[in-house]
Amino acid sequence: MSNVKLDLVIYLGDPDANAPTMPISQAAAKADELKSKLSFSEGVYGAIEIKKNNKVLGELKPDPAIGLITQFIKAIPFLIDGEPEQASLSESDFRFALEPQGDDVLISFFEGDFAEEPEDFLIEPELFPLEGLANQVIVAAEGLLSLIKSLEPELLQNDDYILSLIDVLDAAKKSFRDHKLRNERGVRR
Repeated sequence: MSNVKLDLVIYLGDPDANAPTMPISQAAAKADELKSKLSFSEGVYGAIEIKKNNKVLGELKPDPAIGLITQFIKAIPFLIDGEPEQASLSESDFRFALEPQGDDVLISFFEGDFAEEPEDFLIEPELFPLEGLANQVIVAAEGLLSLIKSLEPELLQNDDYILSLIDVLDAAKKSFRDHKLRNERGVRR
């Protein structure tokens, strides 16, 4: 069992005003309490939080929550196929590098255009089990969609960013399910 964990945290207000954060699993469970604080139609910010031994690594960098988790979900099928990916923040020059290493993924968070030449690491490369990473990213995306459904269900039908998240989540879940079945049956690609 890995001691590295990934989660999506949601800002309960403006991140520039030092709004507090809440893990997506807690936010989804407390949706009724959060109706006055969150509006996805106006924009909700989130951050990817990586913990090792229950200690947060690096500094959280806010970004629009839907686009941020979509970047990670899009990476899952590629990582399963052994291809490196990056998840870029849309409002800054920060990126997560995701590099397959057998049954693991090396994950780092840096400023700059290329993982090979980062300007500054916020999180030095950490080894993360591929299946653990895929599962935690899928759970985070499902939690975000659950929160949206509780707060603004109409957006699940008419918001292009949310519809895109739903599509890539379905593809990632299928890819992950196929990967697990291949591993259970001992089938190699």
